[in-house]
Amino acid sequence: MMLAILMASGSAHAESVYIAKDASLPQAEYVSRRLAFALREGGHTVTAEPRGSEYLISVAVGEGQLAPEAFTIIPEGRHITVYGGDARGMVYGGLALAEQVRSGVALDQVKPRTESPRFPFRAIKHNLPWDSYRPSKALDQHLATTRDLAYWEAFLDMMVENRFNALTLWNLHPWTYMIRPRNFPEASPYSEKELADWRDLHQGIFRLAKERGIDTYLVPWNIFVSKEFAAAHGVGQLNTYPYYNTKGDTSELIKRYVRESVAQVLEEYPDLTGMGLSHSEGMGGMTAEERDE
Repeated sequence: MMLAILMASGSAHAESVYIAKDASLPQAEYVSRRLAFALREGGHTVTAEPRGSEYLISVAVGEGQLAPEAFTIIPEGRHITVYGGDARGMVYGGLALAEQVRSGVALDQVKPRTESPRFPFRAIKHNLPWDSYRPSKALDQHLATTRDLAYWEAFLDMMVENRFNALTLWNLHPWTYMIRPRNFPEASPYSEKELADWRDLHQGIFRLAKERGIDTYLVPWNIFVSKEFAAAHGVGQLNTYPYYNTKGDTSELIKRYVRESVAQVLEEYPDLTGMGLSHSEGMGGMTAEERDE
């Protein structure tokens, strides 16, 4: 009897809903999926066309109306509008509306809401287990997990739900996991198939992050090269995994290799936001001024 009453109560609030979005924005596609999932969980029907729908939810970037990352939710009768100050704010606003729906708020009871962030940079530091900053079985056991995009999808969902806006990825030497350096192909240990798998992984991480409004940064510890590069050129012999807290090798060849690798990564991964620097680990014996240079 109680189950029947609960089902009847839930169905009384069920509505058919059309979600209007700018399909050219990956962030709009993402937040629309999240909204649709929350609505269906709440017993509502999400329609493919606006005709005949009982509610219209619009998610959009309100150009010039709000500060970056801010959002506002405006309920007006059977039309609920979510504006973001930018694409990231639009995602946050859509998720805030989805949170109301998931908590059982009926669509006609959705509350107006406006928010803006207090801190502009809200990041997570993620130490990758390949070429990791320390050799350790505790890190090695996560290799298979972190090479699965399903892990990153869940991790990035957690980040955006908690309004983190930047993911920093750290390891000693990321380049050969992402590219085959044009002028230093000998630096790569991978076959074309193996490198393609690594490329798919990194491109997938950056794509998933971008559609959630999350910036991505690579942060290598310096100065490190691949074992294959060191063996081929007789430099940086102690600047390879698993060495750390080692003497810095500032040979011109290594400088050229690192510069060209950075440029090629940025060229081949357009969804990557940028790079960070860490003046540590492989810079033993160098002054602060030498590290800056």
